[in-house]
Amino acid sequence: MDDSSRKETNRSKTAEDTLKLLEQIPAGTHVNAMELFELAKESSLSISLSSIYRHLSFLEQKGAIIGVSTERGRVFEIKTAREHHHLICIGCGQTTEFVDSLLERFGETLAERIGFEFHNSRFDILGICLNCRKTDPKYSTDRGVEHLERVLDRVKNQITVMQKKLVQLRNQKDRLALQDLQTAQSEFFELVNEIKPLTSNLKDRYDA
Repeated sequence: MDDSSRKETNRSKTAEDTLKLLEQIPAGTHVNAMELFELAKESSLSISLSSIYRHLSFLEQKGAIIGVSTERGRVFEIKTAREHHHLICIGCGQTTEFVDSLLERFGETLAERIGFEFHNSRFDILGICLNCRKTDPKYSTDRGVEHLERVLDRVKNQITVMQKKLVQLRNQKDRLALQDLQTAQSEFFELVNEIKPLTSNLKDRYDA
């Protein structure tokens, strides 16, 4: 066996070892290259971290595994026949699999509509997990501020609408404008009622 054949054999062997390591991971669990490297050391397998990166890329290109980009870097799982999707926390990197009937055949239908040859589909939904929202003040406070900003923007929009309707009433005595003004006024007060609990919630978070 010449050197090139020997290298190719060794490369195939270590790629198989990488795949076997992934097969040991419980279903629904996703690991990155470093975590897989630690697992290899625990299993007394002689695989370098650079080799694991290389083999993960190779196996993903072959379609044997699936890679998902998260806050923990790219994480991987064995490809299964069951189509599923992922909820990915941008806070801690937790990746949760889910199946939803609303998404069944959605990718295939969309591909057919634009003349795209469909193979499979996967949806990755990014957000903040419940644990991060509960335990990390950064995320809970940021989300509270963002929510309050959105409500205040809607309040400003309703004020603008009411001002325009008042001008119409002054100039035209338009009954329809009066109805629109009353509707905008009701929505305005509903939004104002949302502000107090939001600010109280933020105060509690900063005082904690």
